[in-house]
Amino acid sequence: MKNKKGAHSPLKTLKRLLGIIFKKYWLQLIVVIICICITSFSTVYGTNFNATLIDTIIPKLQETYKTTHSVDTSYLWHQITPVIIFYAIGVIASYINARTVVSVANGVLKSVRDEMFEHMQSLPIMYFDRHTHGEIMSRYTNDTDTLRQMISQSIPQLTTSIIMMIMLAVFMFRANFILVLIVLFTVCLMVFVTRFLGSR
Repeated sequence: MKNKKGAHSPLKTLKRLLGIIFKKYWLQLIVVIICICITSFSTVYGTNFNATLIDTIIPKLQETYKTTHSVDTSYLWHQITPVIIFYAIGVIASYINARTVVSVANGVLKSVRDEMFEHMQSLPIMYFDRHTHGEIMSRYTNDTDTLRQMISQSIPQLTTSIIMMIMLAVFMFRANFILVLIVLFTVCLMVFVTRFLGSR
């Protein structure tokens, strides 16, 4: 009965799954993390550039136009070029990330199915009498496909969100420390009020 409980433990299953990923695909995992960092930085950098564009670049172009009656395109391209380069690098990193994640997910899926097949060969005949063919095949298709979706979608999205939040926090603190504290206080207050009203 104890073994049955352990087999259905989500934490134990997650630990074994992460063990397979870290053991066999540690190099790909490093590549994925680097690509996620690059993609997140390019996104945050591009968003932060909008403030520079509105507050600095456009006013300077307007002043130049009032004086010379012409737009300084060289200055504009000089400011925009780094953003274009960062976005291009971000697109490439996102593509590499997607390809690597798919490769890791399919590799883990094959490892899990091979391990399941080896384990199933050691099971007694009674197990196959008590379980239908559809139920057994569902372990190889639906259940393992759920693991693949978690590896290829859920985990990368969670990692991207965490890294994006950290980078946004850094940029926000650099822009206006007091305003960030006010926003954090407001968010904490909203969460507290929501939990308080929800518990009543």
